[in-house]
Amino acid sequence: MLANARTSGSRTAWRAQNADRVIRMTEQLVSALGSTQADLAPAHEVLSVAKALYVDRDYSEAVAQAKRAEALAASLNARFDGYMAAWKELEACREELERLGLPTDDLEAVLGAAEKRMAQRVDEDGSPVPDYLGAAELLTQAAASAREAVGRARLTSRGVLLASIAVESLSGAQPTGSQGWLGLRLEELIEQATREFALGNLAAADRLASEAKHRADAAHVGGARSWARLAEAAKDLERLRAEGPAAETLAKQIAAARDALAQGFLDPTTAQVVVDRLSREVASFADRYAQALGSLERAERVYGRLQEEGFSSYEVDRALSEARHALGTGDWSCLKESIRRATESFLRRRKERDAIARSIAGLQVQVSALDGAPVPLLPDIRELLARAEQEFRHGRFSGANEDLLLATALMRQSVRSGS
Repeated sequence: MLANARTSGSRTAWRAQNADRVIRMTEQLVSALGSTQADLAPAHEVLSVAKALYVDRDYSEAVAQAKRAEALAASLNARFDGYMAAWKELEACREELERLGLPTDDLEAVLGAAEKRMAQRVDEDGSPVPDYLGAAELLTQAAASAREAVGRARLTSRGVLLASIAVESLSGAQPTGSQGWLGLRLEELIEQATREFALGNLAAADRLASEAKHRADAAHVGGARSWARLAEAAKDLERLRAEGPAAETLAKQIAAARDALAQGFLDPTTAQVVVDRLSREVASFADRYAQALGSLERAERVYGRLQEEGFSSYEVDRALSEARHALGTGDWSCLKESIRRATESFLRRRKERDAIARSIAGLQVQVSALDGAPVPLLPDIRELLARAEQEFRHGRFSGANEDLLLATALMRQSVRSGS
């Protein structure tokens, strides 16, 4: 019996030592975990129960409660770590949204609600513990939505920034350096987009920024083409050295189109239509002007040569004056008619000249045939012929014609007298 008593005492002592060792290890673990911000009070309470059981020599139950305290402490610490990870993620999203200038009231409300939820106690195997899991779930759900919001906000913020850059570059792209009406209108869109962004209306901000950027980009592309076409049309018009209302009207229209482009009054589509029309009108004017000027210059050269021959005509002077005026006004039909009248005068002059030349030549042949013949009027005929030739050379066709008529009449009288 003594041996049995010794064996029983040894077992009791071993259980006591084991319980003491487990309690001490649990206490060390709980103390180590206590350096974190996790609320380990429930674990300490369970550990106190284990110590009380140890004092009451209920070693088996003391070990069970000590292990329960250890598990509860580790669980609470892990739950707190999860809560803090979710809190940090949501706080990072809140700070990012705040940096972007967006309202963060809803996230702050979730953070406050999570703290309240964490402060609440839930029962776990008879121990009231902080509701870290419930608080972490609130934060995790909010963080998922917040991440999406941050992503959308970054894209929208980038869109507003790119639109602002595109709008600001409009003034630098204009040859005049002016911002213009379009630039001011697009700046208003950027301001509206910025306000909507600050209010958290990302869809509206994105729509406004996209519209501003699209219009600015279109103005860049269409404006560059329009400016180039207008410059080309202006150079074509300048090369003509054209004077008069028609050329001045086209020059004014080009200047007005340039001003409208610089001020942004023309959208790209309208600007292209206007510029294309002006280019066609300048090209048409240049073609017709060159042809008309060539016709007028040729007519003036012909008239100049005829004037050197002594020809002068009020009708031709008037026709060429009207043609020069029509050239300035771009009245091509009037110019054509005036050139036609002048040309007809030239043709009549040429026909008259050719007819007199033939008459002189014919009379010269007849006079030559009478050389040596006893024709009393022959000296008079030769004198009239010589005078007609002189009048002809000086372009005085009417005088030459009169002398030829007299010489011809004398020639006929001499022929009848001789016969």
